[in-house]
Amino acid sequence: MDELAQEREIIKRALSERGLEAWVFERDSGARPGSIQQTYLAEVEAADLYLGIFWKGYGPYTVDEFEQARLLGMDCLVYEKREAIDNGRDPQLQAFLDRLSTVEDGVTIKWFRTAEELGNFAKEDIAAWQARVVREKREKPPCHYVDVPSIQGTLVGRDEVVQQLVRSLREGHIRALAVEGLPGVGKTTLAVAIAHHAGVMRYFRDGVLWASLGQNGTPMNALSEWGAGLDEEVSAIVQPEAVARRVKDAIGTRRMLLILDDIWDIETANLLRCGGSSCSYLLTTRDKAIAQLFAGPANTLTLEQLRDDDAFEMLRSLAPEAVASAPDTARDLLRAVGSLPLAVSLVGGYLAAPQHGMFSSMFPELRNNAMTRLLQRETRLGLTQARLETAGRQRFSLSETIEWSLQRLPAAARVAFHSVGVFAPKPARFSLEAARAVTDADDAILALLAARNLIELHPAQHELSVHPVVADVARPDADASARFQAHYLAYLMSKKGIDAAYLRDDTYNQIKKAWQTALSGDQLLEWLKHLSRYLRNTRLFGDSYLWLPRRLRILVKLREDTRRQCCLFKSARLITSCMSGKPL
Repeated sequence: MDELAQEREIIKRALSERGLEAWVFERDSGARPGSIQQTYLAEVEAADLYLGIFWKGYGPYTVDEFEQARLLGMDCLVYEKREAIDNGRDPQLQAFLDRLSTVEDGVTIKWFRTAEELGNFAKEDIAAWQARVVREKREKPPCHYVDVPSIQGTLVGRDEVVQQLVRSLREGHIRALAVEGLPGVGKTTLAVAIAHHAGVMRYFRDGVLWASLGQNGTPMNALSEWGAGLDEEVSAIVQPEAVARRVKDAIGTRRMLLILDDIWDIETANLLRCGGSSCSYLLTTRDKAIAQLFAGPANTLTLEQLRDDDAFEMLRSLAPEAVASAPDTARDLLRAVGSLPLAVSLVGGYLAAPQHGMFSSMFPELRNNAMTRLLQRETRLGLTQARLETAGRQRFSLSETIEWSLQRLPAAARVAFHSVGVFAPKPARFSLEAARAVTDADDAILALLAARNLIELHPAQHELSVHPVVADVARPDADASARFQAHYLAYLMSKKGIDAAYLRDDTYNQIKKAWQTALSGDQLLEWLKHLSRYLRNTRLFGDSYLWLPRRLRILVKLREDTRRQCCLFKSARLITSCMSGKPL
C-alpha cells in the first residue's frame, strides 16, 4: 500500500472518470463482523473487474485477491512497475509474476515506469474493457439453466472442496468430475453450490443443465426437460438415445455444465453424457465404481464427513439458542451422528422447532427433553427430510436414506451390512480378518459394501471402519453378535504371551464392546480371565470399575458351585488388584 500509494490514487481517478467505483481495502473495508480475508474475498466476488499493481514487495493478501478473481472468472488487468527493481524485488513476487504471465493460461501483464504512464494505460484499458462488456452483452445469446435447484442455507466447511472442483472445471481440459461418498454426506448440496458459483456461471457462459435421478429416476425425463429448456421439440420421440442425440445437437458448441446428481448406474450416466465438445460434467453418486467409471480415478473426489468444528458451527447456525444453552450436549449429539451433514441438518431443524429448543432460555425443560430424545438412536433415525430427486420432494427419514443404499445389492451383501453394525463405529476401526469372521462374508461382498460407501476402507493399515449413523441403521442378529464376541475373545486368548501394550487402541475399542455385550456367565468369566491382564497392565482402572458391579452379580449368581466359588475368590482379588493398581 505504501510503495504504490501514488499509483493507486491514479487508478482510482481513472476508474472514476469512466463512471466506475473502486473498492480499496484501507479506505472502504470499515468495521465488519468477518475476518480480513473474508472481507476482501467477499468484495472480490461482488466486483466486475480486478486491477492489480505490483512493484517490489510481496503482498500475500493481494495475491490471494488475484487468485480469487481468477477462480471467479473475472476480467483482470495487471500492471507491473519496472523502475528500480534490480536486486530490490521480493523473490516470492517475482515467482508469482513469472507464473502469472505463462503464455498458455496466464494474463497479459503491462509494464510501466511512472505513475503518469500507468494512468494513461489504465484509462485506455478500462475504456476498452467497458466497450467489450457492452458488446458482449448485446451479442450474448440467452443462458439456459434447466432444473437447477435453488440454494438453500449456507454451505459450511466445504470451501476448499468447492474451490478445488471449480478450478478443475475451469481448467477446461478436465471434461468430467465425479463426487462420491456415503449417503447424507452432502453431495447434492455441494453440486448445487457448484452450479451457482460465480466462477462456474462465468465460465459456462451458456448455462447449466441439471438432472436429479435417484434410484427410481428415468433418464428420459431428464433428457426431455433438457430438450424443452433448449427450445428443442422432443416430446414425440420415444427412444432415449434419439432424444440424447437431439439434445446434443441443440447444445452444439455451447459451453455448458451438465450436472448428473445421485446416479445409480453407469448406463444412465453415459446416456446423459450428451453435451457438445465445449461441455463438462459433474456427477454425484453413492457408488465409487460408478464415479470412477464415469470420470476416472484421478478425477473422482470422495466427500468426507464434516470436521468436528465445522459440524458444530453448522448446528449452531441452525439452532443457535439450543446450542448456546447446552454446548457440551450439542457436541455429544454431533459425535452420535458422526458429523454427517444430513444428520446435523435434521438434528438442527428438530432443535430449532419452537416446541423443542427455540426459546431455551425461557423453557429450558423443553430443550433438555429434546436433546435427551435426540441422544436416543430411534429418535435420530426417524427424523425426516425431503429428497430433491424424488417426485413431489417426498420425505425420507435418516434411516431410510441410509437403507436406500442397500437396494440392488445381493442378499448376502445386505446380511453382511447388518452384521457390520455390531462393530464399534468410527473413529474405532477393525481388521479385515475381523470383518470376514464377524460378517461371515467373502472379500467380494465386503468390496461391494465399500463401493456403496457403507463401510470405509483404510488400505494402508488393512483396516475398516463404519460410520456411526450407518452403524445405527444396521441391525445385527444374534449370530453376528456371537461371532463378534467369539472373535475378540479368541484374539485376547491368542495374545496370552504378549505384553498388553502391543494391543492397539482400535482393537481395544472392539474388545470393550464385545465384553459389554457378552451374555452368559461362562463367557463373562472367560472374558474376565483374559482381559484382566490387559486392564491391569494398561492401568485402565476406570473400565475395570465401570464393569465391577456386573462382574460381581455374575459371580454371586454362580456362588453355589464350589469351582465357581474358587473363581469368585480369585476374581475378587483380581478386581481389587486392578482398582488399586497393585500387583497380586
